[in-house]
Amino acid sequence: MDGGGIAVSQVAQVGAPAAGAAPIGTVESASGAVSAVRGDVRVTLAQGDPVFQNDLVETGPAGSINILFNDDTNFAVGEGGSMRLDSFVYDPDAAVGELGVTMIQGVFRFVSGNVAKLGPDAMGFETPVGTIGVRGTQGVVRVDPDADPAAGQPPVAIAMLEDPAGGTVGEITLTTNGGAVTLTGPNQTAFAVDPGLAPTPAETLSPAEFDVLFGADQLARLFARDGFAIRPVEAIQSDVQQNAAPVDPAPAPAADADVDAPAAFDPLDAHRGVFHQDGVALPKVPDVV
Repeated sequence: MDGGGIAVSQVAQVGAPAAGAAPIGTVESASGAVSAVRGDVRVTLAQGDPVFQNDLVETGPAGSINILFNDDTNFAVGEGGSMRLDSFVYDPDAAVGELGVTMIQGVFRFVSGNVAKLGPDAMGFETPVGTIGVRGTQGVVRVDPDADPAAGQPPVAIAMLEDPAGGTVGEITLTTNGGAVTLTGPNQTAFAVDPGLAPTPAETLSPAEFDVLFGADQLARLFARDGFAIRPVEAIQSDVQQNAAPVDPAPAPAADADVDAPAAFDPLDAHRGVFHQDGVALPKVPDVV
């Protein structure tokens, strides 16, 4: 993986599984509209259905899917998501394995299985602005190819999560053509804005910032499974209600007040890699060494 990300034209290239090809995983759960494009055919996916290499998996509004790969890697996609299952090889006897996925759009949750334990390059994801390497851990990724970095919207955001079983936390590396950052601790987060710019340094978000960034409703859908909840589902759902509640605007300053009105506080501003100038969000360019 060169870190340059995927071109828009590449995401539509979907091949049908070879005749007699073995499934690489199984749909563990599905809700709403969920399908896979195989060659020229679209098939609806439901619990228990097999998935194959080269499947383009898509979810509709309010849809979600959870896939268990043959090496016990667990992968979930929230509503409006799209991903291509590029490659999967696993031979436990020969200690050989590879798992590759292209994340095209949506919010994704993964829990690495046996392939990720075989080497730092064994499990990886392609995104529109860079690549993600995973070694023995759990994480969440948001990919928005239409995001506007100038408005404080990073196309790719990734966070490492705590191991629900209390085991060893591995690492996640986000790489672009401009550099790389490695997450090594629970709840560390980083963003990629452009293929030519280095990712932001790793930092830890508060629970509220985390919910806003990745979408509390998406998180509730993706993590509402025994053993995979990073926070109690009730707390996430409470945040959904709070985020949806209208907020009373701050009172306007007196007409004769000789002060500038304070800028609206954005809890994610510092984490989105932008700063504001005259009320306009601009990209923050990394310092040149």
